Amino acid sequence: MGTLEFLKKHINFNMKDDYYDQINKYGLSTAFLVICGIILKSPGTSILTVYLSILFMPFWAYIMHRTLHNIDTWDIIKQFNPHILFHHSYDKPLSRSLELFIEVITDIFIINLSIIPLQFILGANLLSLSSVLLFTLTYTSIHLINYSIIGTKFHGIHHKTKNTNFAPDNMDHFFGTNFNEEREDLNPVVLNTIGSAAVLYYFRDTIQGCEKWLFSQTYDVK
Repeated sequence: MGTLEFLKKHINFNMKDDYYDQINKYGLSTAFLVICGIILKSPGTSILTVYLSILFMPFWAYIMHRTLHNIDTWDIIKQFNPHILFHHSYDKPLSRSLELFIEVITDIFIINLSIIPLQFILGANLLSLSSVLLFTLTYTSIHLINYSIIGTKFHGIHHKTKNTNFAPDNMDHFFGTNFNEEREDLNPVVLNTIGSAAVLYYFRDTIQGCEKWLFSQTYDVK
């Protein structure tokens, strides 16, 4: 095999275009998450912690969402999996409003906020609570409004295949579970982030008090 053929096979010459596409599709939404996270952060929380929290939460949400699909094959445990039993059920045993309510609870407490007790158990307060809550509300509102009520082709494909397009879209491309090479335009979800940040800003003092308490507890565990 000649040198040129080898390079063509092993090097992505369109990498520059792919990076541009990622920035174009994900950049604005990520920037607003970070900006809103900085506005909401506790005085003792560094900007780096906010940034790392915003980067980590999409990974955690993806892993937890994919886990809910994987445990659908685990005998007894699958009987207690509301995400598959109701949200992905073809029969739809519940009314649409009740199904979405249960899915909202699943999104909030199982897919996202499950990272909080894990940190507590490990005795490591590594993520910003306000940033975790910001991502949680943004993620949940996207799933409820943008995906389930309005509907998008990316989420529609997820319901047809169940093993692709778990979301967030950048995680699907990273782990190879994207249905195709097209990237989802996440610019519209800036509105979800702003709305979520507005709600959390109203409760900012309470959230900061909770974060201070969590830090003291994890510190004592150490």
